Amino acid sequence: MLFIRFCFGVSVFFVVFFMSLAFAQQPNKSLPSSFEELRTNAELVTNADKRAGLTAAWIKNNSLNKLTWRQHIELLSYLNAPDWLDKKNMSVRWTGKIVAPANGQYVFEQLRTYYTDGKMKLWIGGHLIMETNRSNVNEDGNGEVVAPVSDDTSFRSVAVALQGGVPTDFLLEYRYDAQNIELRKNYQPRFPVAVLMWESESLEQQIIPKEVFWQPTDKQHGLVAEYFADSALKRKVANRVDGSVDFVWNRGAIVNSYSSSQREIVKKVFPSLVNENLLHTLNQSDATYLAQQGLSVLLSSMTATERIVLVDTISRQQQILNKIPYKNLTEQLQFVSMFPARNHVHFLLKWSELNEPPHLLPGSYTAGKGSYVDDNITPYRRVGHLWGEFDVAEIDDLIQNYLELENGNCNLTLAYILIWACKENNLTSRILERIEEAVKNEDISGDQQMTWLLAKAYAEEVAVPSTIKPGRALSVLQYAMLVAESNDYRYWALKEIVARLITVNQKEKAQSLIASTKKQFSNEKQVEELELLLVHADDVEKAHEKSREYRQKRSREDYLKTLRQHQTQAKQKNDTKRLEQVQKTIKKYESSLKIQDIPK
Repeated sequence: MLFIRFCFGVSVFFVVFFMSLAFAQQPNKSLPSSFEELRTNAELVTNADKRAGLTAAWIKNNSLNKLTWRQHIELLSYLNAPDWLDKKNMSVRWTGKIVAPANGQYVFEQLRTYYTDGKMKLWIGGHLIMETNRSNVNEDGNGEVVAPVSDDTSFRSVAVALQGGVPTDFLLEYRYDAQNIELRKNYQPRFPVAVLMWESESLEQQIIPKEVFWQPTDKQHGLVAEYFADSALKRKVANRVDGSVDFVWNRGAIVNSYSSSQREIVKKVFPSLVNENLLHTLNQSDATYLAQQGLSVLLSSMTATERIVLVDTISRQQQILNKIPYKNLTEQLQFVSMFPARNHVHFLLKWSELNEPPHLLPGSYTAGKGSYVDDNITPYRRVGHLWGEFDVAEIDDLIQNYLELENGNCNLTLAYILIWACKENNLTSRILERIEEAVKNEDISGDQQMTWLLAKAYAEEVAVPSTIKPGRALSVLQYAMLVAESNDYRYWALKEIVARLITVNQKEKAQSLIASTKKQFSNEKQVEELELLLVHADDVEKAHEKSREYRQKRSREDYLKTLRQHQTQAKQKNDTKRLEQVQKTIKKYESSLKIQDIPK
Protein backbone atom coordinates (compact mmCIF):
# COMPACT_ATOMS: atom_id res chain seq x y z
CA MET A 1 0.00 0.00 0.00
CA LEU A 2 2.80 2.42 0.90
CA PHE A 3 4.56 1.60 -2.41
CA ILE A 4 1.35 2.32 -4.36
CA ARG A 5 0.91 5.65 -2.56
CA PHE A 6 4.55 6.51 -3.29
CA CYS A 7 4.15 5.74 -7.01
CA PHE A 8 0.93 7.75 -7.16
CA GLY A 9 2.63 10.71 -5.47
CA VAL A 10 5.57 10.58 -7.87
CA SER A 11 3.26 10.41 -10.90
CA VAL A 12 1.26 13.43 -9.68
CA PHE A 13 4.51 15.35 -9.15
CA PHE A 14 5.71 14.71 -12.70
CA VAL A 15 2.32 15.58 -14.20
CA VAL A 16 2.31 18.91 -12.40
CA PHE A 17 5.99 19.47 -13.24
CA PHE A 18 5.55 18.90 -16.99
CA MET A 19 2.35 20.97 -17.05
CA SER A 20 4.33 23.80 -15.45
CA LEU A 21 7.05 23.44 -18.10
CA ALA A 22 4.49 23.52 -20.86
CA PHE A 23 2.94 26.68 -19.42
CA ALA A 24 6.35 28.32 -19.04
CA GLN A 25 7.27 27.53 -22.64
CA GLN A 26 3.96 28.70 -24.15
CA PRO A 27 2.50 31.24 -21.71
CA ASN A 28 0.60 33.22 -24.31
CA LYS A 29 -1.57 30.23 -25.26
CA SER A 30 -2.71 29.81 -21.66
CA LEU A 31 -3.15 33.44 -20.64
CA PRO A 32 -6.04 35.79 -21.46
CA SER A 33 -5.18 38.09 -24.34
CA SER A 34 -6.95 41.22 -23.10
CA PHE A 35 -7.75 42.86 -19.78
CA GLU A 36 -11.46 42.22 -20.27
CA GLU A 37 -10.73 38.52 -20.77
CA LEU A 38 -8.54 38.53 -17.66
CA ARG A 39 -11.35 40.14 -15.65
CA THR A 40 -13.81 37.50 -16.84
CA ASN A 41 -11.43 34.66 -16.02
CA ALA A 42 -10.47 36.11 -12.63
CA GLU A 43 -14.11 36.38 -11.58
CA LEU A 44 -14.49 32.64 -12.20
CA VAL A 45 -11.52 31.77 -9.94
CA THR A 46 -12.54 31.43 -6.29
CA ASN A 47 -9.06 30.60 -4.97
CA ALA A 48 -7.22 33.85 -4.14
CA ASP A 49 -3.77 32.37 -4.73
CA LYS A 50 -4.69 31.06 -8.19
CA ARG A 51 -6.33 34.37 -9.11
CA ALA A 52 -3.19 36.24 -8.01
CA GLY A 53 -0.96 33.85 -9.96
CA LEU A 54 -3.05 34.30 -13.11
CA THR A 55 -2.94 38.08 -12.71
CA ALA A 56 0.82 38.23 -12.08
CA ALA A 57 1.50 36.02 -15.11
CA TRP A 58 -0.74 38.23 -17.27
CA ILE A 59 1.09 41.37 -16.11
CA LYS A 60 4.46 39.90 -17.12
CA ASN A 61 3.16 39.27 -20.64
CA ASN A 62 1.28 42.54 -21.16
CA SER A 63 2.12 46.22 -20.96
CA LEU A 64 0.47 48.20 -18.16
CA ASN A 65 0.84 51.48 -20.01
CA LYS A 66 -2.42 51.12 -21.92
CA LEU A 67 -4.52 50.38 -18.83
CA THR A 68 -6.60 52.98 -17.00
CA TRP A 69 -6.06 53.76 -13.32
CA ARG A 70 -9.30 51.90 -12.51
CA GLN A 71 -7.96 48.80 -14.20
CA HIS A 72 -4.70 49.15 -12.25
CA ILE A 73 -6.65 49.15 -8.98
CA GLU A 74 -8.62 46.12 -10.14
CA LEU A 75 -5.35 44.28 -10.78
CA LEU A 76 -4.18 45.15 -7.25
CA SER A 77 -7.35 43.64 -5.79
CA TYR A 78 -6.68 40.41 -7.71
CA LEU A 79 -3.15 40.24 -6.27
CA ASN A 80 -4.37 39.97 -2.66
CA ALA A 81 -3.08 36.46 -2.05
CA PRO A 82 -2.69 34.36 1.12
CA ASP A 83 0.12 35.35 3.50
CA TRP A 84 3.50 33.71 3.46
CA LEU A 85 4.04 34.85 7.02
CA ASP A 86 1.79 34.76 10.07
CA LYS A 87 1.32 38.39 11.11
CA LYS A 88 1.31 37.29 14.74
CA ASN A 89 4.83 35.92 14.62
CA MET A 90 7.45 37.20 12.18
CA SER A 91 10.77 39.05 11.91
CA VAL A 92 12.88 40.81 9.27
CA ARG A 93 16.56 41.73 8.90
CA TRP A 94 17.56 44.58 6.57
CA THR A 95 21.22 44.98 5.56
CA GLY A 96 22.92 47.60 3.41
CA LYS A 97 24.39 51.11 3.40
CA ILE A 98 22.90 54.49 4.29
CA VAL A 99 24.10 57.78 2.78
CA ALA A 100 23.21 60.97 4.67
CA PRO A 101 22.43 64.05 2.54
CA ALA A 102 24.67 66.30 4.67
CA ASN A 103 27.04 66.26 7.63
CA GLY A 104 25.29 66.23 11.00
CA GLN A 105 24.14 64.46 14.13
CA TYR A 106 21.30 62.14 13.12
CA VAL A 107 18.68 60.66 15.45
CA PHE A 108 16.72 57.63 14.27
CA GLU A 109 13.25 56.74 15.52
CA GLN A 110 10.84 53.85 15.13
CA LEU A 111 7.38 54.94 14.04
CA ARG A 112 4.84 53.41 16.37
CA THR A 113 1.12 53.44 16.91
CA TYR A 114 -0.28 54.63 20.21
CA TYR A 115 0.23 51.05 21.35
CA THR A 116 3.33 50.30 19.35
CA ASP A 117 3.82 47.15 17.29
CA GLY A 118 7.07 45.20 17.17
CA LYS A 119 10.62 45.87 18.35
CA MET A 120 13.65 47.19 16.51
CA LYS A 121 17.44 46.96 16.93
CA LEU A 122 19.48 49.32 14.76
CA TRP A 123 23.23 49.28 14.06
CA ILE A 124 24.87 52.18 12.22
CA GLY A 125 28.51 51.77 11.29
CA GLY A 126 28.61 48.56 13.32
CA HIS A 127 27.43 50.25 16.54
CA LEU A 128 24.11 49.44 18.22
CA ILE A 129 22.42 52.84 18.56
CA MET A 130 18.76 51.92 19.16
CA GLU A 131 16.91 49.04 20.79
CA THR A 132 13.20 49.47 21.37
CA ASN A 133 11.93 47.36 24.23
CA ARG A 134 8.18 47.81 24.20
CA SER A 135 5.43 46.16 22.16
CA ASN A 136 1.68 46.37 22.09
CA VAL A 137 1.30 43.57 24.64
CA ASN A 138 2.90 42.81 27.99
CA GLU A 139 5.75 40.31 28.17
CA ASP A 140 3.76 37.97 30.39
CA GLY A 141 1.59 37.12 27.39
CA ASN A 142 -1.73 37.92 29.01
CA GLY A 143 -2.70 40.34 26.31
CA GLU A 144 -3.32 43.34 28.52
CA VAL A 145 -2.68 46.55 26.62
CA VAL A 146 0.14 48.65 28.03
CA ALA A 147 -0.03 52.39 28.67
CA PRO A 148 0.25 54.71 25.64
CA VAL A 149 3.80 55.05 24.42
CA SER A 150 3.58 58.30 22.46
CA ASP A 151 5.96 60.07 24.87
CA ASP A 152 8.32 57.14 25.42
CA THR A 153 11.88 58.02 24.39
CA SER A 154 12.96 54.38 24.10
CA PHE A 155 11.95 54.46 20.44
CA ARG A 156 14.65 57.03 19.65
CA SER A 157 18.31 56.31 19.06
CA VAL A 158 21.28 58.14 20.45
CA ALA A 159 22.63 60.81 18.11
CA VAL A 160 25.14 59.49 15.60
CA ALA A 161 27.49 61.56 13.42
CA LEU A 162 27.13 60.92 9.67
CA GLN A 163 29.11 62.45 6.83
CA GLY A 164 27.17 63.66 3.85
CA GLY A 165 27.57 61.49 0.77
CA VAL A 166 29.57 58.80 2.59
CA PRO A 167 28.06 55.27 2.68
CA THR A 168 27.78 53.87 6.22
CA ASP A 169 26.95 50.28 7.19
CA PHE A 170 23.27 49.84 8.06
CA LEU A 171 21.70 46.86 9.86
CA LEU A 172 18.17 46.74 11.25
CA GLU A 173 16.34 43.84 12.92
CA TYR A 174 12.59 43.89 13.44
CA ARG A 175 10.71 41.36 15.59
CA TYR A 176 6.99 40.94 16.08
CA ASP A 177 5.63 38.29 18.43
CA ALA A 178 2.02 38.01 19.55
CA GLN A 179 1.80 34.26 18.96
CA ASN A 180 0.65 33.20 22.43
CA ILE A 181 -1.43 36.19 23.38
CA GLU A 182 -4.68 35.47 25.16
CA LEU A 183 -6.57 38.71 24.67
CA ARG A 184 -8.59 40.38 27.39
CA LYS A 185 -11.82 42.27 26.75
CA ASN A 186 -12.09 43.39 23.13
CA TYR A 187 -8.44 44.21 22.48
CA GLN A 188 -6.83 42.82 19.36
CA PRO A 189 -3.09 42.61 18.70
CA ARG A 190 -2.07 45.31 16.25
CA PHE A 191 -0.69 44.35 12.89
CA PRO A 192 3.08 44.66 12.41
CA VAL A 193 4.42 48.13 11.62
CA ALA A 194 8.03 48.62 10.52
CA VAL A 195 8.75 52.24 9.59
CA LEU A 196 12.06 54.00 10.36
CA MET A 197 12.40 57.79 10.59
CA TRP A 198 15.31 60.17 11.11
CA GLU A 199 16.09 63.84 11.78
CA SER A 200 19.11 66.13 12.18
CA GLU A 201 19.94 69.78 12.78
CA SER A 202 19.22 70.55 9.13
CA LEU A 203 16.53 67.93 8.48
CA GLU A 204 13.00 67.82 9.93
CA GLN A 205 11.81 64.41 11.06
CA GLN A 206 10.72 62.27 8.11
CA ILE A 207 10.36 58.66 7.05
CA ILE A 208 13.78 57.79 5.67
CA PRO A 209 13.48 57.99 1.85
CA LYS A 210 14.53 55.14 -0.38
CA GLU A 211 17.08 57.33 -2.20
CA VAL A 212 19.54 57.13 0.74
CA PHE A 213 19.62 53.32 0.99
CA TRP A 214 22.03 51.17 -0.99
CA GLN A 215 22.60 47.45 -1.16
CA PRO A 216 25.86 46.20 0.45
CA THR A 217 27.66 46.39 -2.91
CA ASP A 218 26.96 50.17 -3.12
CA LYS A 219 25.93 49.74 -6.76
CA GLN A 220 22.14 49.63 -6.49
CA HIS A 221 19.55 51.34 -4.33
CA GLY A 222 17.68 49.32 -1.70
CA LEU A 223 18.31 47.03 1.25
CA VAL A 224 18.82 43.26 1.28
CA ALA A 225 15.85 41.91 3.24
CA GLU A 226 15.57 38.51 4.94
CA TYR A 227 12.09 37.49 6.13
CA PHE A 228 11.54 34.93 8.88
CA ALA A 229 8.45 32.99 9.98
CA ASP A 230 9.28 33.43 13.66
CA SER A 231 10.30 36.27 15.96
CA ALA A 232 13.82 34.88 16.52
CA LEU A 233 15.23 35.46 12.99
CA LYS A 234 15.77 31.70 12.49
CA ARG A 235 13.14 30.25 10.12
CA LYS A 236 13.94 32.13 6.94
CA VAL A 237 11.22 32.01 4.29
CA ALA A 238 12.17 34.72 1.81
CA ASN A 239 14.98 36.91 0.48
CA ARG A 240 14.32 40.07 -1.51
CA VAL A 241 15.39 43.71 -1.96
CA ASP A 242 13.28 46.38 -0.25
CA GLY A 243 13.48 50.02 -1.24
CA SER A 244 13.34 51.28 2.34
CA VAL A 245 12.04 50.39 5.81
CA ASP A 246 8.53 51.67 5.18
CA PHE A 247 5.92 48.96 5.89
CA VAL A 248 2.48 48.90 7.52
CA TRP A 249 1.21 45.35 7.12
CA ASN A 250 -2.37 45.93 8.19
CA ARG A 251 -3.83 44.24 5.14
CA GLY A 252 -2.65 41.80 2.51
CA ALA A 253 0.40 39.57 2.55
CA ILE A 254 3.67 40.53 4.25
CA VAL A 255 5.65 38.54 1.70
CA ASN A 256 4.19 36.83 -1.34
CA SER A 257 5.12 35.82 -4.84
CA TYR A 258 3.50 38.90 -6.33
CA SER A 259 5.22 41.73 -4.47
CA SER A 260 7.05 42.89 -7.59
CA SER A 261 3.79 42.98 -9.56
CA GLN A 262 2.10 45.01 -6.82
CA ARG A 263 4.94 47.52 -6.71
CA GLU A 264 4.93 47.83 -10.48
CA ILE A 265 1.24 48.72 -10.49
CA VAL A 266 1.56 51.21 -7.63
CA LYS A 267 4.50 52.83 -9.42
CA LYS A 268 2.35 53.24 -12.54
CA VAL A 269 -0.85 54.50 -10.94
CA PHE A 270 0.48 56.62 -8.05
CA PRO A 271 1.50 59.70 -10.10
CA SER A 272 -1.94 59.86 -11.67
CA LEU A 273 -3.85 59.71 -8.41
CA VAL A 274 -1.82 62.47 -6.73
CA ASN A 275 -2.35 64.68 -9.77
CA GLU A 276 -4.96 67.18 -8.61
CA ASN A 277 -5.75 68.27 -12.18
CA LEU A 278 -6.72 64.70 -13.03
CA LEU A 279 -8.81 64.26 -9.87
CA HIS A 280 -10.72 67.47 -10.54
CA THR A 281 -11.85 66.12 -13.91
CA LEU A 282 -13.13 62.73 -12.68
CA ASN A 283 -16.68 61.91 -13.69
CA GLN A 284 -19.26 60.84 -11.09
CA SER A 285 -18.71 57.14 -11.69
CA ASP A 286 -14.93 57.30 -11.30
CA ALA A 287 -15.13 59.55 -8.24
CA THR A 288 -17.59 57.16 -6.57
CA TYR A 289 -15.44 54.13 -7.40
CA LEU A 290 -12.34 55.75 -5.96
CA ALA A 291 -14.18 56.85 -2.81
CA GLN A 292 -15.90 53.56 -2.05
CA GLN A 293 -13.55 50.91 -3.43
CA GLY A 294 -10.37 52.07 -5.06
CA LEU A 295 -8.92 54.14 -2.23
CA SER A 296 -8.91 51.23 0.25
CA VAL A 297 -7.32 48.85 -2.28
CA LEU A 298 -4.62 51.41 -3.08
CA LEU A 299 -3.81 52.30 0.51
CA SER A 300 -3.49 48.64 1.48
CA SER A 301 -0.79 48.17 -1.17
CA MET A 302 1.20 51.35 -0.47
CA THR A 303 4.05 52.31 1.80
CA ALA A 304 3.53 54.74 4.66
CA THR A 305 5.09 57.56 2.62
CA GLU A 306 2.78 56.94 -0.34
CA ARG A 307 -0.27 56.75 1.92
CA ILE A 308 0.54 60.12 3.50
CA VAL A 309 0.81 61.81 0.10
CA LEU A 310 -2.32 60.17 -1.34
CA VAL A 311 -4.53 60.92 1.68
CA ASP A 312 -3.33 64.52 1.75
CA THR A 313 -4.28 64.84 -1.91
CA ILE A 314 -7.71 63.25 -1.49
CA SER A 315 -8.39 65.54 1.50
CA ARG A 316 -8.50 68.44 -0.96
CA GLN A 317 -10.94 66.76 -3.34
CA GLN A 318 -14.52 67.62 -2.37
CA GLN A 319 -16.12 65.58 -5.16
CA ILE A 320 -14.42 62.44 -3.76
CA LEU A 321 -14.73 63.12 -0.02
CA ASN A 322 -18.48 63.65 -0.11
CA LYS A 323 -18.95 60.21 -1.66
CA ILE A 324 -17.15 58.28 1.11
CA PRO A 325 -19.67 56.47 3.37
CA TYR A 326 -18.98 55.82 7.06
CA LYS A 327 -17.97 52.18 6.53
CA ASN A 328 -15.30 53.08 3.99
CA LEU A 329 -14.18 56.08 6.03
CA THR A 330 -13.34 53.85 9.00
CA GLU A 331 -11.28 51.53 6.83
CA GLN A 332 -9.43 54.37 5.10
CA LEU A 333 -8.65 56.10 8.39
CA GLN A 334 -7.12 52.87 9.71
CA PHE A 335 -4.56 52.94 6.91
CA VAL A 336 -3.10 56.29 8.04
CA SER A 337 -4.08 56.61 11.70
CA MET A 338 -0.63 55.57 13.01
CA PHE A 339 1.35 58.31 11.32
CA PRO A 340 2.63 61.32 13.32
CA ALA A 341 1.68 63.69 10.49
CA ARG A 342 -1.94 63.52 11.80
CA ASN A 343 -3.24 62.80 8.30
CA HIS A 344 -6.18 60.96 9.77
CA VAL A 345 -7.26 64.06 11.73
CA HIS A 346 -7.13 66.34 8.69
CA PHE A 347 -8.91 63.72 6.59
CA LEU A 348 -11.73 63.31 9.13
CA LEU A 349 -12.19 67.06 9.56
CA LYS A 350 -12.46 67.74 5.84
CA TRP A 351 -14.81 64.79 5.38
CA SER A 352 -17.06 65.82 8.29
CA GLU A 353 -17.34 69.40 7.01
CA LEU A 354 -18.53 68.18 3.63
CA ASN A 355 -20.76 65.40 4.90
CA GLU A 356 -24.49 65.97 5.32
CA PRO A 357 -25.23 66.67 9.03
CA PRO A 358 -26.95 63.78 10.82
CA HIS A 359 -30.75 63.65 10.67
CA LEU A 360 -31.96 60.85 12.93
CA LEU A 361 -34.62 58.54 11.56
CA PRO A 362 -37.46 56.71 13.32
CA GLY A 363 -37.08 52.98 13.69
CA SER A 364 -38.09 50.09 15.89
CA TYR A 365 -36.13 49.88 19.13
CA THR A 366 -37.80 47.00 20.88
CA ALA A 367 -34.90 45.10 22.39
CA GLY A 368 -31.77 47.14 21.88
CA LYS A 369 -31.52 46.22 18.21
CA GLY A 370 -33.23 47.23 15.03
CA SER A 371 -33.33 49.90 12.37
CA TYR A 372 -32.92 52.74 14.88
CA VAL A 373 -29.57 51.32 15.91
CA ASP A 374 -28.52 50.58 12.35
CA ASP A 375 -29.43 54.03 11.01
CA ASN A 376 -28.68 56.33 13.94
CA ILE A 377 -26.03 54.59 16.01
CA THR A 378 -23.89 52.17 14.01
CA PRO A 379 -22.25 54.62 11.53
CA TYR A 380 -21.04 57.04 14.21
CA ARG A 381 -20.17 54.25 16.62
CA ARG A 382 -17.99 52.54 14.01
CA VAL A 383 -15.81 55.61 13.44
CA GLY A 384 -15.97 56.58 17.11
CA HIS A 385 -14.70 53.15 18.14
CA LEU A 386 -11.64 53.65 15.93
CA TRP A 387 -11.08 57.13 17.37
CA GLY A 388 -11.50 55.80 20.88
CA GLU A 389 -8.24 53.89 20.44
CA PHE A 390 -6.26 57.08 19.82
CA ASP A 391 -4.49 59.41 22.19
CA VAL A 392 -6.81 61.17 24.68
CA ALA A 393 -5.02 64.45 23.94
CA GLU A 394 -6.03 64.10 20.29
CA ILE A 395 -9.69 63.59 21.22
CA ASP A 396 -9.50 66.62 23.53
CA ASP A 397 -8.02 68.72 20.73
CA LEU A 398 -10.89 67.84 18.40
CA ILE A 399 -13.48 68.57 21.10
CA GLN A 400 -12.04 71.95 22.07
CA ASN A 401 -10.98 73.30 18.67
CA TYR A 402 -12.94 71.69 15.87
CA LEU A 403 -16.54 71.09 16.99
CA GLU A 404 -17.60 74.59 15.97
CA LEU A 405 -17.92 75.33 12.25
CA GLU A 406 -17.14 78.73 10.75
CA ASN A 407 -20.83 79.67 10.72
CA GLY A 408 -21.20 78.92 14.45
CA ASN A 409 -23.06 75.66 13.92
CA CYS A 410 -21.98 72.51 15.69
CA ASN A 411 -20.19 70.06 13.42
CA LEU A 412 -22.75 67.38 14.22
CA THR A 413 -21.04 64.68 12.17
CA LEU A 414 -17.84 65.12 14.17
CA ALA A 415 -19.80 65.56 17.42
CA TYR A 416 -21.67 62.27 17.07
CA ILE A 417 -18.42 60.42 16.29
CA LEU A 418 -16.61 61.99 19.26
CA ILE A 419 -19.53 61.24 21.58
CA TRP A 420 -18.96 57.55 20.91
CA ALA A 421 -15.17 57.90 21.21
CA CYS A 422 -15.66 59.58 24.61
CA LYS A 423 -18.15 56.95 25.76
CA GLU A 424 -15.62 54.19 25.13
CA ASN A 425 -12.91 56.10 27.03
CA ASN A 426 -15.06 57.31 29.95
CA LEU A 427 -14.61 60.88 28.72
CA THR A 428 -18.29 61.74 28.27
CA SER A 429 -18.08 64.65 30.72
CA ARG A 430 -15.49 66.40 28.53
CA ILE A 431 -17.63 66.59 25.40
CA LEU A 432 -20.77 67.39 27.43
CA GLU A 433 -18.96 70.32 29.04
CA ARG A 434 -17.87 71.62 25.62
CA ILE A 435 -21.41 71.32 24.21
CA GLU A 436 -22.93 72.98 27.28
CA GLU A 437 -20.42 75.81 26.98
CA ALA A 438 -21.60 76.47 23.42
CA VAL A 439 -25.29 76.19 24.36
CA LYS A 440 -24.82 78.90 27.03
CA ASN A 441 -22.63 81.10 24.82
CA GLU A 442 -24.56 84.33 24.18
CA ASP A 443 -22.79 84.77 20.84
CA ILE A 444 -24.35 81.51 19.61
CA SER A 445 -28.12 81.68 19.21
CA GLY A 446 -31.03 80.76 16.98
CA ASP A 447 -30.27 78.13 14.35
CA GLN A 448 -26.68 77.80 15.52
CA GLN A 449 -27.74 77.11 19.10
CA MET A 450 -30.28 74.60 17.83
CA THR A 451 -27.49 72.44 16.32
CA TRP A 452 -25.61 72.38 19.64
CA LEU A 453 -28.80 71.31 21.39
CA LEU A 454 -29.13 68.41 18.94
CA ALA A 455 -25.60 67.33 19.91
CA LYS A 456 -26.51 67.62 23.59
CA ALA A 457 -29.62 65.46 23.13
CA TYR A 458 -27.67 62.77 21.26
CA ALA A 459 -24.98 62.69 23.96
CA GLU A 460 -27.55 62.36 26.75
CA GLU A 461 -29.28 59.51 24.91
CA VAL A 462 -26.30 57.37 23.90
CA ALA A 463 -23.31 58.37 26.07
CA VAL A 464 -24.69 59.24 29.50
CA PRO A 465 -26.77 56.09 30.16
CA SER A 466 -25.13 52.66 30.14
CA THR A 467 -27.46 51.56 27.33
CA ILE A 468 -28.98 53.63 24.52
CA LYS A 469 -32.19 55.39 25.54
CA PRO A 470 -33.85 57.17 22.60
CA GLY A 471 -36.21 59.87 23.78
CA ARG A 472 -34.34 60.44 27.04
CA ALA A 473 -33.62 64.07 26.08
CA LEU A 474 -36.96 65.12 24.56
CA SER A 475 -36.99 68.31 26.63
CA VAL A 476 -33.67 69.33 25.07
CA LEU A 477 -35.08 68.74 21.58
CA GLN A 478 -38.22 70.70 22.40
CA TYR A 479 -36.04 73.61 23.46
CA ALA A 480 -34.07 73.22 20.20
CA MET A 481 -37.30 73.61 18.24
CA LEU A 482 -38.19 76.68 20.32
CA VAL A 483 -34.90 78.52 19.76
CA ALA A 484 -34.62 77.73 16.02
CA GLU A 485 -35.18 80.85 13.93
CA SER A 486 -35.58 79.60 10.38
CA ASN A 487 -38.35 77.37 9.12
CA ASP A 488 -35.88 74.71 7.94
CA TYR A 489 -34.15 74.39 11.30
CA ARG A 490 -37.43 74.39 13.22
CA TYR A 491 -38.69 71.63 10.96
CA TRP A 492 -35.41 69.75 11.45
CA ALA A 493 -35.89 69.85 15.24
CA LEU A 494 -39.50 68.69 14.85
CA LYS A 495 -38.42 65.65 12.84
CA GLU A 496 -35.80 64.79 15.48
CA ILE A 497 -38.52 64.79 18.16
CA VAL A 498 -40.98 62.77 16.06
CA ALA A 499 -38.25 60.22 15.23
CA ARG A 500 -37.67 59.56 18.94
CA LEU A 501 -41.39 59.39 19.79
CA ILE A 502 -42.06 56.88 17.01
CA THR A 503 -39.02 54.84 18.00
CA VAL A 504 -40.24 54.39 21.59
CA ASN A 505 -43.76 53.58 20.32
CA GLN A 506 -45.48 56.84 21.30
CA LYS A 507 -47.38 57.33 18.05
CA GLU A 508 -50.20 59.28 19.65
CA LYS A 509 -47.80 61.91 21.00
CA ALA A 510 -46.13 62.12 17.60
CA GLN A 511 -49.50 62.58 15.88
CA SER A 512 -50.51 65.26 18.37
CA LEU A 513 -47.23 67.15 17.94
CA ILE A 514 -47.45 67.06 14.15
CA ALA A 515 -51.09 68.21 14.22
CA SER A 516 -50.29 71.15 16.49
CA THR A 517 -47.31 72.34 14.46
CA LYS A 518 -48.33 71.33 10.93
CA LYS A 519 -49.58 74.81 10.05
CA GLN A 520 -46.09 76.22 10.57
CA PHE A 521 -44.78 74.16 7.65
CA SER A 522 -46.49 74.97 4.38
CA ASN A 523 -43.70 73.60 2.21
CA GLU A 524 -45.18 70.71 0.22
CA LYS A 525 -42.11 68.53 0.71
CA GLN A 526 -42.20 69.05 4.48
CA VAL A 527 -45.92 68.25 4.69
CA GLU A 528 -45.39 65.09 2.64
CA GLU A 529 -42.50 63.99 4.87
CA LEU A 530 -44.62 64.44 8.00
CA GLU A 531 -47.35 62.26 6.50
CA LEU A 532 -44.78 59.58 5.67
CA LEU A 533 -43.47 59.72 9.24
CA LEU A 534 -46.95 58.90 10.56
CA VAL A 535 -47.24 56.00 8.11
CA HIS A 536 -43.87 54.77 9.36
CA ALA A 537 -45.19 55.09 12.92
CA ASP A 538 -47.82 52.44 12.11
CA ASP A 539 -45.10 50.07 10.88
CA VAL A 540 -43.03 50.63 14.03
CA GLU A 541 -46.09 50.07 16.22
CA LYS A 542 -46.68 46.71 14.51
CA ALA A 543 -43.01 45.80 15.07
CA HIS A 544 -43.36 46.62 18.77
CA GLU A 545 -46.52 44.52 19.06
CA LYS A 546 -44.91 41.58 17.28
CA SER A 547 -41.86 41.82 19.53
CA ARG A 548 -44.03 42.00 22.65
CA GLU A 549 -45.96 38.86 21.63
CA TYR A 550 -42.71 37.09 20.83
CA ARG A 551 -41.18 37.92 24.21
CA GLN A 552 -44.32 36.73 26.00
CA LYS A 553 -44.26 33.42 24.14
CA ARG A 554 -40.56 32.99 24.75
CA SER A 555 -41.00 33.62 28.48
CA ARG A 556 -43.79 31.01 28.61
CA GLU A 557 -41.69 28.55 26.64
CA ASP A 558 -38.73 29.06 29.00
CA TYR A 559 -41.03 28.55 32.01
CA LEU A 560 -42.38 25.38 30.42
CA LYS A 561 -38.84 24.03 30.04
CA THR A 562 -38.23 24.72 33.74
CA LEU A 563 -41.46 22.89 34.68
CA ARG A 564 -40.39 19.85 32.68
CA GLN A 565 -37.07 19.81 34.51
CA HIS A 566 -39.02 19.79 37.80
CA GLN A 567 -41.14 16.95 36.41
CA THR A 568 -38.04 14.88 35.69
CA GLN A 569 -36.64 15.56 39.16
CA ALA A 570 -39.94 14.56 40.81
CA LYS A 571 -39.96 11.27 38.87
CA GLN A 572 -36.35 10.54 39.87
CA LYS A 573 -37.18 11.18 43.54
CA ASN A 574 -40.46 9.26 43.25
CA ASP A 575 -42.29 12.31 44.69
CA THR A 576 -45.84 11.57 43.48
CA LYS A 577 -47.43 14.65 45.12
CA ARG A 578 -44.91 17.06 43.56
CA LEU A 579 -45.18 15.22 40.23
CA GLU A 580 -48.95 15.64 40.16
CA GLN A 581 -48.71 19.39 40.85
CA VAL A 582 -46.11 19.96 38.16
CA GLN A 583 -48.05 17.96 35.54
CA LYS A 584 -51.21 20.04 36.16
CA THR A 585 -49.22 23.26 35.63
CA ILE A 586 -47.59 21.87 32.47
CA LYS A 587 -50.98 20.96 31.02
CA LYS A 588 -52.23 24.49 31.66
CA TYR A 589 -49.29 26.15 29.87
CA GLU A 590 -49.26 23.68 26.95
CA SER A 591 -52.85 24.61 26.18
CA SER A 592 -52.01 28.34 25.99
CA LEU A 593 -48.73 28.07 24.11
CA LYS A 594 -48.27 27.00 20.51
CA ILE A 595 -44.55 26.61 20.22
CA GLN A 596 -44.71 26.28 16.44
CA ASP A 597 -46.06 29.86 16.22
CA ILE A 598 -42.96 31.34 17.84
CA PRO A 599 -40.94 33.20 15.19
CA LYS A 600 -37.45 31.89 14.66
